[in-house]
Amino acid sequence: KKQIFGPHANGLLQVLGEHQHHQVSVVGHYVHLGGELHHSGDLRSEVRRKLAIAHQTFTKYRKLLLQNHCLALPKRVETFRSLVLSKFLYGVESWVLTGQRIKNYVHASLMRLYRRLSRLRPEDHVSDEEVLVLTGLPSPTELLRLARLRYLSSLISAGSATCWGLFNQDATW
Repeated sequence: KKQIFGPHANGLLQVLGEHQHHQVSVVGHYVHLGGELHHSGDLRSEVRRKLAIAHQTFTKYRKLLLQNHCLALPKRVETFRSLVLSKFLYGVESWVLTGQRIKNYVHASLMRLYRRLSRLRPEDHVSDEEVLVLTGLPSPTELLRLARLRYLSSLISAGSATCWGLFNQDATW
């Protein structure tokens, strides 16, 4: 670790190829297949990035669809699910939120999106439960659990191709 990440490291990892040596840049984090990976497994930047994408998408379609007075709330909720939540939920099935602080951050941010959808002003003191009943959307915790269950279902349907031994060896680095 000191040799690769230490203060005197050059930021390159020597890899022996079939015919020659290669130098691979060592980075702390990078984006791969739409998800940000961090060398420590920390999800804070990934969570912030996904929530920013969801808010940006909401803002893009806010006037035309999501806060349009001519559309009924159930239709706006359906549009919200397909446009905004799909962007947020892509890749969250692999998240492991270890601390209560990050869980609270995800909950508060998604509830803020729900409030925007129901056209509630920040000064309106409405509880989270009332917002969930008004919109008919699942709580943020339920959203994350559903994503994990869908992922588990796809792993089970993969059958013997899934290497279950790796899941048994999973531990914090």
